[in-house]
Amino acid sequence: MPKIRDMLSPEDVDMVGRAVKAATEGDFFPEIEFSTIFGIDRATLRRVYVGWPEPEMDLRDFRLAVLDTLNNLTGYPHNMDDELAYYVPEGIEALLRVQRELRARWPGGH
Repeated sequence: MPKIRDMLSPEDVDMVGRAVKAATEGDFFPEIEFSTIFGIDRATLRRVYVGWPEPEMDLRDFRLAVLDTLNNLTGYPHNMDDELAYYVPEGIEALLRVQRELRARWPGGH
């Protein structure tokens, strides 16, 4: 599987890392629903953040964590756009752009 550094610019790699941090540390998603929303638990997402951009983990879980972070920060009704802007000042449109790029380039990313 291609590395995320090979698919995105250094600035976008940094932005996605901050988005993963937001999903890990922020209050965007209720703890009781986190695993249902993401398909992984918060501890797994935290491993992605700690090892960003190349954590030692199952590649399926890594891809799921990254794509679901982008999907949920831009689509889940968290109503916390100001808090999201603290982590990702580039905004939701930038996250959506990177999400599209990753889905197109990552095998099985759609």
